[in-house]
Amino acid sequence: MEEIDLVRQLVELAVTSGRSHQSPQTNFVQYCHQSQDEGVNHTIPVYENVLFALALIRMQTVADVNEAKEIIGKIVGFQNLETGNFPTYIHEYPVCRDHYVCVHLLAPLYWVLKGFKKVLGKELIDQITTSMKLSLDYCSKDENFEKAPFQIAIKIAAANVVYGKLWKDKKRQERGKKWMEELRQVSEADDFGTWYSPVYIAETLIALQMVYEKISKSPWTKFWKMLSQTWFQPARCYIGPPVKLLQWRSEPQPTLYDLYLGDFTGGYPYHSFIDHPFQLQGALVRSIEDQLEEPKMPFKVEGDVAGHTWCVKQTESYGYSVIDSGAMLPPELKEGFHHFRMVWGDENRIHSFSCQGGFFTSMTHEEVDGGVDLSFVLAEDIELLDRKKGQELCFFLDQHEGLDITVNDKKATTFNFNNKIRFKSDQMDFTMKFIFEDGDARMMGHIQPGNRASQVDLKGDNRFKAFDWEIFLRTVRRYTSCQIKVEIRI
Repeated sequence: MEEIDLVRQLVELAVTSGRSHQSPQTNFVQYCHQSQDEGVNHTIPVYENVLFALALIRMQTVADVNEAKEIIGKIVGFQNLETGNFPTYIHEYPVCRDHYVCVHLLAPLYWVLKGFKKVLGKELIDQITTSMKLSLDYCSKDENFEKAPFQIAIKIAAANVVYGKLWKDKKRQERGKKWMEELRQVSEADDFGTWYSPVYIAETLIALQMVYEKISKSPWTKFWKMLSQTWFQPARCYIGPPVKLLQWRSEPQPTLYDLYLGDFTGGYPYHSFIDHPFQLQGALVRSIEDQLEEPKMPFKVEGDVAGHTWCVKQTESYGYSVIDSGAMLPPELKEGFHHFRMVWGDENRIHSFSCQGGFFTSMTHEEVDGGVDLSFVLAEDIELLDRKKGQELCFFLDQHEGLDITVNDKKATTFNFNNKIRFKSDQMDFTMKFIFEDGDARMMGHIQPGNRASQVDLKGDNRFKAFDWEIFLRTVRRYTSCQIKVEIRI
């Protein structure tokens, strides 16, 4: 009964989120993913409106069901009949800038067809069926499926399985099963890295819940094991490896992943209930009997991704993840990549201490008694005129009430090598120390308000707000390559 109540809570949350973004003039959810300082959203996104309709229909009241049917009927009419795809926003019709909008619609409309045929009416059933056949044929073309990234491909494969079964199309169903097995084998590779992003884990869960009643009993055992290893139960959050992990204000960005894992573990982090359009995706979470087992603390797991060694360690009170890097990161990874990230807290507030950005050439780690050592190599050449590039080692800690930061037991905003910087709050007490090991340079340490590179909510009223404390080393001058060690003791 508890699991059913949790899922019902998500459906109600999705409806509430939809209502908060619904226009009284159009009755559509109006939201723009690219909005900046605008106070009002005028664009009508296709995917979010279908999710809203699914949430409404799952409420199972006459008024909500009728409203959902009206929304779906209108949205389906904006399909590009030449390709089978949909525009991101209906004002862009018939242009489809995103190749995969139709892929994202496959899951919610499948659940509508599968669970609510009795209330849809023949006309709407036929309309949805015709639309989804066109979409599925489009994204299942060999050239489209082969180009799709894993998190998209698995949704295409799963949709072929379940729609094939729904429509009694054995050929489509077998094709989907074949693709699912091929993708499962791809995911078994030691350096498979798609699941090191909460968003991509959630996309995988959307697909697997379509196909399997219990994912824990499915062939995807490695995936299920990975969930328990990368979920930090004390704070109810993803811990790492942090390859693509964003920050929303003072906490990790809430995603569908938090809702899925909250359902599997018996509760959601508080920040999942702060009004945000991602809550519409809660309509996709199904009531199942899967329960994620908590690993025995403390534990450590290691692996490789894209040639980088990573490590995740969890204890009862904190956990950290670290990725050794031997070269400059590609630009597309910099925003969400954390070289080191430590988390603690509880379901009410998630705290994190992160090493992000900077301009070092490599980093390695070593686990030691009471903490971890991070060793950085700085290049010989540096653009001192570029103020940001002069900040070569950067750490960030979310600002929160009760946090006390001292340098050698005194309040300070600057520090030198070998000074002990202490961070103390009600739930955590740890220190860090920068040690100059090799080279010839003059550097200065600073502590000031700032924002980590992964911060996504610097717009509107928050455009000039600092959510973190930034602890960084600034180069004054340097003559050679340098090696610096950062000791973190917990």
